[in-house]
Order: sequence, then structure tokens, then C-alpha cells
Amino acid sequence: MISKTILALFISILATTNCMSQNSQAKIEYAEAEKDLHAGKFTESLKHLETVKEILGETNSKVMFLEILCRDVIYQTVYMLNPFKFSYRLSDKLSELIIVDNLSSQYIANFENDVRVEQLYAIKEINKKCKEDQIVLNKAALESKKIALGIIEEMILVGGGEYKLNGKNQKVTVNSYKIAKYEVTEHKWIGVMNPEILVSYDNSRKSYLKQTPMMKMNRLEALQFIKRLNDMSGLKYRLPTEAEWEFAATGGTNGKKYIYAGSNNIKKVAKYSKNGSIGNYTIGRYEPNELGIFDMSGNAFEFCQDHYNDKYNKVSKLNNSIKPESSDKFVIKGGSWDSPSKDCTIVFRRSAPADERSDTYGLRLVIDVN
Repeated sequence: MISKTILALFISILATTNCMSQNSQAKIEYAEAEKDLHAGKFTESLKHLETVKEILGETNSKVMFLEILCRDVIYQTVYMLNPFKFSYRLSDKLSELIIVDNLSSQYIANFENDVRVEQLYAIKEINKKCKEDQIVLNKAALESKKIALGIIEEMILVGGGEYKLNGKNQKVTVNSYKIAKYEVTEHKWIGVMNPEILVSYDNSRKSYLKQTPMMKMNRLEALQFIKRLNDMSGLKYRLPTEAEWEFAATGGTNGKKYIYAGSNNIKKVAKYSKNGSIGNYTIGRYEPNELGIFDMSGNAFEFCQDHYNDKYNKVSKLNNSIKPESSDKFVIKGGSWDSPSKDCTIVFRRSAPADERSDTYGLRLVIDVN
């Protein structure tokens, strides 16, 4: 990020320079660009600079200097100041960085012998940082792609079949699909959403993240993660329907009708409110269910596709169905580390608004079988 000293230098330099052009309208637009820069309105400053270039039919050292400053500040503050903000993809950040790199390289090549030493030094510093950041972001892109492509390897096939939903008499037919062996971890989440952060961690930290389920999210963020993952992998991951979630938790067609996912003894299969210290949420710590799937009871509530419907058990036979849009709340299943044992049963269901964030909410992926 640009240091306060360099930023102060930029402003000082700009305060003592005028646009080289004698065009009055260009001077006005350039003055507005400087004014917006001082006010922290960097995007507006860039718009004025674009107008200056249109009027002049070209750029010059002063216009380019100000443009580089604006774009670099935008890159540092908008794209990089809050690395855990999910609004921008890695490709967005890299594209903006390349623009700054190209402009600063062009400035150095064209104006090295014509501008003040302070200006040249400042642009060289920006250019140096751009090249360093590109190495980090390119490395992050490779690691992110590796994570995205590797998720499919941990999916478990669930053969289709028929079962009684929520332990009631209503029979539901479920098609074959694959479901994740584990909940999405912090390592996978950061690797998809903010990989440039991941590459800064040492192996010990990464090992911890690989064992820790991602929580503290809402359903909207979970869907954004899935969309980004699908864009990167070329696959079509999604949330499970409640029917799919429950069918997998019961062990599919070979299920033994346990109360919890894998056992009638919750202590064998689940992290819940009475069997451990807060914060110890390691995936795969307890026994899996009949299909080899871990933590479907306890650890974290898991999002389902379905809108919450109290009367779902009373409707007619469904085929792999998502419940109708009868409310603005959605189904979550499985219980969490903070749940009593009754909330960790396979049949227990709860509702949650799409924008409700909780440190007990997690995510498990499903993908269709062709």
C-alpha cells in the first residue's frame, strides 16, 4: 500500500503543477481531477482525466502521473484493504494491478528524463510494488485453481433410492448424486474467495485451516462461494435439497436407521454442546456414517436449497424435490457444536433467513451425477 509519506509527496507535487496543455477546458477538467484526488474521490478523478485525454487527443506526464496515483490508490484501498470482502474476484484484482503496472512502466520509459526526481521515484516505487504483487496474485491463482479442481476428489457417491422423509410416512424418491465427505473448510473457502491471503500463510497455518470447517457465514455468502467455485472448476456444485441431505445422513439405501448420522450414540459421531470445548471444530474427528460421510450430526448446521415449509411432511410423494417457495426462510440441518443432542438428530430441521449469519452455520457441497 502507498505510504502516507509518498501520498503526501504526491499531493505536494500536484499542488505545484499545472496541465501542460493550453486548452482551457482541459485545464478545467484537470483541476477538477486534482480537486477530487484531494477529496479522496479517486474514481471521479479518473473520469475527469479521461475527459482531459479525449480533449487533448493524447496524454502527458502530468495526466499520466495523476492517473497512476488514482488507480494505485483504488487498487490498494478498494481491492486490497479488506481482503476478506468477497465483492472482488482475484481476476478483478489482477486486472486492475496490471493496468497500474503498465501505466507506471510506460511513464518510466517515456518521461524518465523529463520529470522531477520525486515524481519519478514515486512511480518507480509503485511499479516495483506492482510487480511484487503480481507474483503473489499469480501464485494465489494457481493455488486457488488447484483447490477448486481438487474438491471433486472428496465427493462420495450416494446411490438413488426411496426413503421416509423426516422419519414420517411420506416416501421420497431421491436420484443418485455426490455429496462432500466433509463440510467446506476454511482452507477451501479462503482458497476460492481470497487466495492471496492463503499464500501468505505458513504450512502450519494452512494445516490448521484444512482441518477447520468454515462457519460465520450466511446462506447468501455460501451461494456466492459456490458460484465462484463453479466458475473456477467448470463444474456445477450446489446446496443439497433437504431430501438429499437427509438421505445421505441416514446412510442411503444401506442405512441402519440410526438417530444420528452414523450412530445412536451422539458422542461417537458429533461435536455438540456437551462433548468438548468451544472452538475445537475439527472436521472428521468423530466416526463417519455408513457412507463414510463425516459430521452430518453436530459441528455446523448445514444449508439446504429448500424454503422452510412446516407442512412439507403432509404433501404428496415427491421426487428429489425442492420444497415450494412458501417463505423467506430456508432449511438448515444437522445441528452444531452449540446444539443440544435433540437438534443433532437426522430428522431435526430448522429455518434461517438467507442473510442471517452465525458461527454455527456451515456448508456441504453436492453435485449431480450424469
